[in-house]
Amino acid sequence: MVGDVNGRIGKWVDEAVFTTPVYDLHTHLYPAEFGKLMLWGIDELLTYHYLIAETIRASDIGYEAFWGMNQQQQADTIWRTLFVERAPISEACRGVLTVLNKLGVDVSSKDLKGIRECFRESALNRVAGSGGEATGGRVWGGGRVGGGIDEGDSEVFERVD
Repeated sequence: MVGDVNGRIGKWVDEAVFTTPVYDLHTHLYPAEFGKLMLWGIDELLTYHYLIAETIRASDIGYEAFWGMNQQQQADTIWRTLFVERAPISEACRGVLTVLNKLGVDVSSKDLKGIRECFRESALNRVAGSGGEATGGRVWGGGRVGGGIDEGDSEVFERVD
């Protein structure tokens, strides 16, 4: 009798697992059509949650001190900690360098101010003019880390095919 119950439970679990839809939205990859949900630019790129966690682990900065900074200060700290003071070898760091490389941004000087200027002047134009091809068909965007989708954001999903 116990074996029969275990067999039925296993079938129920298998059925539930294999018939339940799962959606992984990757909120950091929203297209431009998502309006306010699609954030772009070097500061958005650098304040990606994996890079934040890596910076806090690799530096002396405290959690509260980091979150007390504005986004540009956070990006400056991440850039200095992970790209200037260390070799950017993590997958998250390599992703930033790949995006910059695909956009034709020269990072050899490690000058974040210059990279910001490059973004302001031409990065979005290059991506928009190439139909997003500069980044493999996607424009880098940022979502709300840890916050997910706000109730008011649902209209974006309803109107985008």
